[in-house]
Amino acid sequence: MPGSRVERERFAVVNGGGIIRLAMEIDGVVDISVGRRAFEGRVLGPGHPVHDDYVGKPAPNGAQQNPITYFDSPLGNRECNCGCGKPISRGDFLPGHDQRAIRERIARVGTVLDFIAWFDQTWKPDQDQQGDAA
Repeated sequence: MPGSRVERERFAVVNGGGIIRLAMEIDGVVDISVGRRAFEGRVLGPGHPVHDDYVGKPAPNGAQQNPITYFDSPLGNRECNCGCGKPISRGDFLPGHDQRAIRERIARVGTVLDFIAWFDQTWKPDQDQQGDAA
């Protein structure tokens, strides 16, 4: 399901018996069969902060039967995409910062009407998006 929480995660850890057994950096989530998905990425080894903070230690959210659970970790933080420089642990923006980023970009062009006119003149969808068949 695109847009689901798993699509926004940067790291995964594997919990076995309440102990973290493996850490990985997620490059993507792919469909592998009907209703099943898998992570694509690389296994993290000693020296990587996620590996060093979690592997071989008790799972942060205890022993779980569900194979996918979520927990907050400062190691997953990155910067808000609006350009404010503030850290976020999931998603693309801090609450309300997506709207701030849109308003700032509109202001660079002028008014909302100016922005719409500029966008309509500039945007050139490719052949597939237009739905035209050759």
